[in-house]
Amino acid sequence: MTSSDPKYQHRKTGVIFVNFGSPESLDYFSIRRFLKHLLLDRRVVSLPRLIWLPILYGFILPFRPLGLLKSYKAIWKGETSPLLHYQASLINQLKERCKEDIIIESAMIYSNPSLKTAWTSLKAQGVRDVVLFPMYPQYCSATTASVFDQWQKLMVNEKFMPGLRFIHSYHDDPHYIKQIADSIREHWKKVGKPDHIIFSYHGIPQRLFKQGDPYFCYCSKTTRLVAESLSLKLSDYTMSFQSRFGKEAWLKPYLSEVIKDKASQKCKIIDVITPGFSIDCIETLYEVGVEYQEEAAEKGSVLRVIPCLNDHIYSVDMYRSILKKLKII
Repeated sequence: MTSSDPKYQHRKTGVIFVNFGSPESLDYFSIRRFLKHLLLDRRVVSLPRLIWLPILYGFILPFRPLGLLKSYKAIWKGETSPLLHYQASLINQLKERCKEDIIIESAMIYSNPSLKTAWTSLKAQGVRDVVLFPMYPQYCSATTASVFDQWQKLMVNEKFMPGLRFIHSYHDDPHYIKQIADSIREHWKKVGKPDHIIFSYHGIPQRLFKQGDPYFCYCSKTTRLVAESLSLKLSDYTMSFQSRFGKEAWLKPYLSEVIKDKASQKCKIIDVITPGFSIDCIETLYEVGVEYQEEAAEKGSVLRVIPCLNDHIYSVDMYRSILKKLKII
């Protein structure tokens, strides 16, 4: 490689949009592999290894994939998972819209395409500056910080380290708030307004918040800004948290408790939107869209789930607007 190589005659910028990941196939071993990568991350489970590893290898990995197989079957989209399907579609649209400005790649933290694959592709195209864009609107140590950790590990043996710009959060970005609000308006235009709307976010242990993780504050701000955009009264909406794992206390109120409370107040139609998820996945499609729908029905209420932005033109425009605002394109 020399300075005469046309790839290196001017600085190129690459953007890697990074998401959580998903099992790549609808089978026991793919789900087990995904769970293993996820649950070995110390940001996700911070228990001492002497305690956690016997639990993980002795109980969770042998049996949990069997239970999840049914859940994934209920939401699987053709040959792949919804998250991988929508992410690929979104990235292809962004590549088309931004092809003259930057080089775009997609990556997953706990499945393929990996961060390493994305960086290898960018490096081969002469990219010297990288924008790492975690697709989690609200910063959280268990998600956003894990992306940075993975990038650091990738760079340990890298002889050429590119310039790096890390997108920390976009929880209060006007473009993001507008698109979430517009997706709710579009939903209401089709099916009518509910008696109550719940903004549900993936939960985290309360101890992380006490240790300085701002996630709860960012979720609160997103909820408030969207509610203000929709001119909602405080009595019209509630913020909640879902997907609790383990026995310790997580951020509250739990989604199940809010559903129970609103059903007892005779709210017959309840909408749920999950602004912390950029793309629909098992937590939104099955946990909320099946399990919590059934729970609400048992209490006499109808739970309607508002889809994530996914690969909608809303999402494409939002990410392009954020990149433009940050002067990346």
